[in-house]
Amino acid sequence: MIAVIKKHFLLFFFLFLVGLYFTNFLIRGLFPIPADTIAGMYHPFRDYFIQDYVRGYPFKNFLITDPVRQQYPWKKLVIEILKEGKLPVWNNYSFSGTPLLANFQSGVFYPLNFLFFLFNFDLAWAFYILIQPLLAILFMYLFLNNKKLSVFASLLGGLVFGFSGFMIAWFEWGNIGHTVLWLPLILYSIDRFFVEKKNYQFLFLFLISSSFSFFGGHLQTAFHIQVFAICYLIYAIFSNRQIIQPKKVKLICLFYFLFLLITSIQWLPTFRFVARSTRELDIPQILFVPWENLIQFIFPDFFGNPATLNYWGKWNYGEYVSYIGIIPFFFAFSFFITTKFKKAAFFKLSLLFSILLATNNLISQIPFILNIPFISTSSPSRLLMISCFSICVLAAFGLEEFLKKNPLRPLILFSFFILGTWIFVLLMPKILNNDLVVNLSITKRNLIFPSAIFLGFCSFYLLYLISKKKFKNILTTMILFLLLFDLLRFFKKYNPFVKQELIFPSTKILSFLQEQKKPFRILSIDDRILPPNFSSIYHLETIQGYDPLFLKDYGDFIAKSENNYSFNRQINPKNITSDLINLLNVKYILSFEELPAANFVKIIEEGQTKLFENKNVLPRFYFSKEDQCEGKIDILKYSSNEINLEVESERNCFIIVSDAYYPNLVIKVNGKKENPQKINQYQYGFWVDKGKSFVKIQRVFNFN
Repeated sequence: MIAVIKKHFLLFFFLFLVGLYFTNFLIRGLFPIPADTIAGMYHPFRDYFIQDYVRGYPFKNFLITDPVRQQYPWKKLVIEILKEGKLPVWNNYSFSGTPLLANFQSGVFYPLNFLFFLFNFDLAWAFYILIQPLLAILFMYLFLNNKKLSVFASLLGGLVFGFSGFMIAWFEWGNIGHTVLWLPLILYSIDRFFVEKKNYQFLFLFLISSSFSFFGGHLQTAFHIQVFAICYLIYAIFSNRQIIQPKKVKLICLFYFLFLLITSIQWLPTFRFVARSTRELDIPQILFVPWENLIQFIFPDFFGNPATLNYWGKWNYGEYVSYIGIIPFFFAFSFFITTKFKKAAFFKLSLLFSILLATNNLISQIPFILNIPFISTSSPSRLLMISCFSICVLAAFGLEEFLKKNPLRPLILFSFFILGTWIFVLLMPKILNNDLVVNLSITKRNLIFPSAIFLGFCSFYLLYLISKKKFKNILTTMILFLLLFDLLRFFKKYNPFVKQELIFPSTKILSFLQEQKKPFRILSIDDRILPPNFSSIYHLETIQGYDPLFLKDYGDFIAKSENNYSFNRQINPKNITSDLINLLNVKYILSFEELPAANFVKIIEEGQTKLFENKNVLPRFYFSKEDQCEGKIDILKYSSNEINLEVESERNCFIIVSDAYYPNLVIKVNGKKENPQKINQYQYGFWVDKGKSFVKIQRVFNFN
């Protein structure tokens, strides 16, 4: 053990330094989840904290809400069901019922879910989030060190990869980072298998890392990684053709088949879900990266930052930020312009090609013009992940090359670019007379810090040259210090760490709803009250939902009650006078306003939030009026995957269930399988015979 520590002392030292990024958790006990937005943006949580925060609970970054609106609720629901010893097939809490396992982002099969079985959920979530950069650094180190780079260069590449703009922008989502972090390990296994002889065990490492990445929970990113890995594999085959054996090529094909076979447990249900969803219709904007936003490679906050409420750029900061630190970017720039293109050619090409496809041009538009499935419904801006990764690799190569050759030309060119940027920002306000003047004043403030970092690097580098290269250790130490300081500031500026008490606290209204006899559904008619997916945390069902995937039939069903209704990954119906509200078993309504209709009776009030009971609601299970049946339906068991009913009727009757029809339904009446019938476009029903019947309704795992 001591020998291992001595051999990799710098690696352990780096991991120690990375711990500095997480002092908020390790020392202060704060959690890496944007739960401050729960208390600060949404009711009844704002009402709950109103006594201590009259103007509302302060939150760090309004842009980061998806982790608490999607990833955290889905992961929590998955783990709860798994702990019951069942497969989390169905989510009965959103969209009046929707697939859960088939929702790729739920990450049901991700092996690192084991963390949630070792600790309570919030603590496990913290480790699940924090482990992303640690594994990314370790795997990138292995990959670069195997490329014969020095330990310092390998660790620099690992550090900037683990805390690159793409990783930090999506850090608290969890699923995106856990998909990306396996990429260097995939490439490492390819290198070890094709370059070295008799290393067949690395095929298994390739299979494991590829599968782990796929199960990480983000389909588009997993797709990009697999395409990138295949391109690298082809590159490895041809660049090492002198030692390649046909047997190795056959083996890699076999392992790709095994990869597809293993991961089919996820992608087959997901693609079936996609085929029944609105995904192809839900493209509000093709998110190409504007060309001007490429400057964020060097100045991440050139257009401001949502955490400081001064972002003035296009669309979404998180989609476009691609910063890896100004010093590593300089090393990549230096390597690019001072070495022959064939050196690290794959990563130079991947950088250029990924930027070409991520930005708006004739080539990048081809998949959207041809309407190529899957690609035409994805966001090209996510290709910045490939750009970031490639720059990180080039930065590591660049550091090695720069310290060997000490070229001044790239340093001068890069300095002129920074100087030119400053001249533009300082002079343009004197020429222009519009809103851009105010925006450029924000830019001017945000140029200071990265420029100072680069100036500090230049100063130490010039001292190093003047001293005739006697203080190389001092130079590398200062590079490390400036880099850590730069990335630490970038990381902490954007991502919140919060007290555990903010993570979905209990309130008076929510406690009341939890105590009521289930099943029933709720509806919020104001987007500021209990947004979609929050309800699953409290085991409350709603007709609302927020997900890139939801069933098209359900969207059409809800649209009948709404005027000029458009879908943007959310269903938030507002028309409470529609009969569909009653059909969908909506018993309680949350509102800021009084509801004048007589059938809505106010039950409880908490701050600005009012809770009303719908007296006209239909039960979850009821006899069809056309059959004029009389009897009773008792609910013996109700859970996500299974419902047991006891039915008594005076004749053969048709029972309507206000849940989603989906092919994974299995209904047995008195042990005999009964085919569910789709009704009202979205719901389903089934027949029972006269007398007493025992009904079991199950949501089962299948590939339909």
